[in-house]
Amino acid sequence: MCLCRNGDATKQRIINKSMYNNLLNQVGKEFRRITFSLQKDSDYYVIFSVLELLEEDMQDFSAYPSSEDGKPFIMRASTTSEANEYNVYFTIDRIQLTEQFVHDPKGNYVINGVKFKFFNSNYALRPNLEYSYLLKDSFHDDAPTIQKVLPLRQCSKWLSTYIDTTHSALDILKSFEYLQIQVSQLSVDAYGADLMAFPEHIGNIYIVRYNPYIRKIHFTISPAPNPGLFCHYFFRNAIDDTLKIKITNKTRGGFLLSEDEYPVDTKQVEQFYPMKTDPDVLDVKIVSENEGPVFFDSDMHFVSKIEFNMNVKTADVEMKIKSKEGEEEQHLEKFVSESHSIGTATEREAALGERSSENAYKILEDNLEFILFDGDKNKKEENTLRAREAIRRILEKAQKRCIICDPYFGQKDIADFVFPMTSLNVNVRILAGKENLAKTSEEGKKIAAAIQSMLDEFNKRLGSKIQMRLLTGQSILHDRFIIVDDLVWLLGSSFNQFGSRATTIVKVPTVSCKNFYGLAEKWWSDDKETISLTDYERS
Repeated sequence: MCLCRNGDATKQRIINKSMYNNLLNQVGKEFRRITFSLQKDSDYYVIFSVLELLEEDMQDFSAYPSSEDGKPFIMRASTTSEANEYNVYFTIDRIQLTEQFVHDPKGNYVINGVKFKFFNSNYALRPNLEYSYLLKDSFHDDAPTIQKVLPLRQCSKWLSTYIDTTHSALDILKSFEYLQIQVSQLSVDAYGADLMAFPEHIGNIYIVRYNPYIRKIHFTISPAPNPGLFCHYFFRNAIDDTLKIKITNKTRGGFLLSEDEYPVDTKQVEQFYPMKTDPDVLDVKIVSENEGPVFFDSDMHFVSKIEFNMNVKTADVEMKIKSKEGEEEQHLEKFVSESHSIGTATEREAALGERSSENAYKILEDNLEFILFDGDKNKKEENTLRAREAIRRILEKAQKRCIICDPYFGQKDIADFVFPMTSLNVNVRILAGKENLAKTSEEGKKIAAAIQSMLDEFNKRLGSKIQMRLLTGQSILHDRFIIVDDLVWLLGSSFNQFGSRATTIVKVPTVSCKNFYGLAEKWWSDDKETISLTDYERS
């Protein structure tokens, strides 16, 4: 049994005060309540909850009704064992929203006559009783995760949130691996989303109310000579209100082109709104006379050109490859590519900077996102100085921590790059390679002792926090990285040669940084992976 999920939410929110947005105005209405809970002995603890005020025309308005005796629908995790301290449950029931619940859900959470408990001591209500967030449905990858844990609805919605700021429920789940498995399994089976994939929502209560006028809207644009916006509305039942639509047209470069406002005919499904300029990137907001903003969509891009490629197979080739491992037969398929396009793309204004500049790479350099050093032998000194300056700029960004991962990092590199760092608040850790300190073990131990002595003296004199450990055996580290707080940069070569040959500095995508600095922290704390300078010297 599964509830449908919704897609991503937009990064933007509109906050509005209205009859519908005021949470206290919903008192007395029937909400469908979805609850995930942990049971321990005779006690039940809420770990996630969503209350929905369903509209009558919703497909599942009558789904999961309470039984004749008023008992809720209940599912238990299939992997639950009586030997475990906790059991995991999924529950759906119907409740009338009370003023007591609105002010104190923690003290008034009752299912089937049983008062449920909470691991946290309090909730933070956001935004507040008189205002709610207005969210739109969107499906882009970098959208916030809130709607990934809300039921799937193709309409705008108002959202009130009770946030477990202490993360107490999440801490309990993290303490028991079997609980994480059970919550993950039950939430996927019963709710259609893995709650453990979105731990930031564990412990929270969400109250959702849906757009009472419009289920969804399909948009289509019309270019010159009759520029405008077509809207296909999916209205709910009879609407006793006045709606207006506001259309903002802008360019991809951020220039505002025009704003148009029209009344919405709630009896007409198909409507066309003329615009002063050709549609490019649109923001659309619909406002109710009674409720204020009830719908919005932003940064809407429309397809003007489609390009596609086809690979046509032209040959099959059999090859025999000889190597040290012997002879290997390979079957190779060869293709010819063909490209086709439909439509034309909008020409951007180069003079206004809406088209990529020929010198756009300099912006990436200035932002330390991507820097190329060309390895020109005639500019070796210039490139080396430029590279060192770029690395120092990265290191200076550190406010709390800095981890340098380079198997060839040595004494001179510490003097050139680490000692000049100006902040004494930064905890600097260096991960280098034991096998790369010197050609022989004895020489390496002497260098390790010298480095440790140098660090001890520097730390003692300035109160700094610089440490170094060595990756043991054949270093598992190949690339070179700099971790600064929660950001990571990839270096194409070691610090001691950086810039003297063709190489790059690349900023790692933010979503991948956590994985890498988690790995670096693991190496640092694992005695099987790394060894301290002192222990290496004494070994």
